[in-house]
This record gives sequence, structure tokens and C-alpha cells, in this order.
Amino acid sequence: MEDRTDLFEIELPKWPALIVVGEDVTVDQAKEINIRTSSLDYFFTNEHEYVMKLYKYLYNKEYIKTTSRSSYASDLFDGYSEYKRAYEKLHEELGLIDLEYLGNHNIVSSWVGGPHGWCSWSGRIFSDNYNIGKWPNVETVYKEWVAIAEAFPYLKLKSQLLNGETSEEDTVPLIEYELRNGQVKARKPSNLLKKAHSLTDEEVIASVMQHTYRRREIGCEYNDFVAAVEYVRKLMKINFNPS
Repeated sequence: MEDRTDLFEIELPKWPALIVVGEDVTVDQAKEINIRTSSLDYFFTNEHEYVMKLYKYLYNKEYIKTTSRSSYASDLFDGYSEYKRAYEKLHEELGLIDLEYLGNHNIVSSWVGGPHGWCSWSGRIFSDNYNIGKWPNVETVYKEWVAIAEAFPYLKLKSQLLNGETSEEDTVPLIEYELRNGQVKARKPSNLLKKAHSLTDEEVIASVMQHTYRRREIGCEYNDFVAAVEYVRKLMKINFNPS
């Protein structure tokens, strides 16, 4: 990790817009990124029936309370210790990365724009329409990009955090991160990578009315989610437990 203590003093706003531009990855790489950068112990969505289906698969259905409508996996177990054991096992099997600010939300999301993130299921590396927060700091985000770069050394991207939200005009970048060959460089930006894009009323309505999947808040079909998890599980076993 490079020493950029000087940059760590830069103050970010409460909800800085996130800009990400980079080279596309393969569909299989997108599966790995989306699963390992998603929090699989809570899903913020109104699609409770769908979430219960995901949890039953992830945590073994015989341990799940089928009557719950919670977004948190911990609420579905008979006790916290039982949940903790199950989550730690899942965390290890899938090589999950603990992220506060840079996680992808492409499985389900109740955000007004629906599922979102900086890596799509098709492998597009790009983001310009949402903010991160609350009150992030340059060093914490840098450390998260370091964890991401180490996990996915094939990523080639640049990211900026702006001095305002996507809805604000004339925002400028405060910090830039570049990922390449498993390494991260932080620097003061020389120019804006991409103007932040705030969702218009028309786009919000289109998001509400779209029928790409069964429901607006669902970012992938159940069978595709299972296939992605199984792919990552096998990948982790090969990479970290070679026979």
C-alpha cells in the first residue's frame, strides 16, 4: 500500500458522487466481482419473498425461519451464534470482501434507480449516477479499493469522488484512485473523468415501469444468482485449496 498521507487529509462531503470508468471484464469475472463485493447478510428491498428465497439457498433452508420478512439474515436464525457460524462459513467459502462504501448492489436494491453498482452483470465497469456515504473519508475508500484490487488483479479502472452529490451542478473531483495489476494509486485529479449523472423524473418513472426482470428492485434472476454463487464457490476452492 502506497503512503499517501497527504491525500488522506482531503475532506469529502457527506454524500460524494462516485465516478468509475474502466475496461470491461468477462461475464465470469463479473459474477465473481458482484458476489464477493455484495453483502450477503442483508438485502435492502421490498421484495421479501425473493429475499427469503435467496437466504434459504445461501444459509441452508432447514435453519431459516420461513415466516420472517426481515432484510437481515441474522433475524432469520434462532440465535445470533447460529447465524454467526453460518455467515462466517459463507464469508470464507465465497471470499466475501467487507465493504462499507464500494460494494455493488446488483442483486436487489430498493434505491430509487433500482439495482446499481460499478460492475454490471454483463461486465461493464462504469458508474456515474449514485453517491456513496455517509461521511466517507479518502483513506477508508482507498483501503477498500486496495482490497478490491488485491481480490481482482485483472481490474483496470479509475475512480473519482466529487465535492458534491450527483444532483448538484458544477461538481469537481477531490480525489482519484487508479487500479491496475492489483495495485492502487491515489492522486489529486487533473480533470473530471465523467460528469455525474442525476436521475431525471423520466428515468425514475422508466425504472419503476421497466420489465427487464419480474420486479423493479430485482437485479438478477434467482437461477442466475445461484449459478454465480456456485461459480464463485468453486473458484475460491480452486484458488485457495489447491489439490
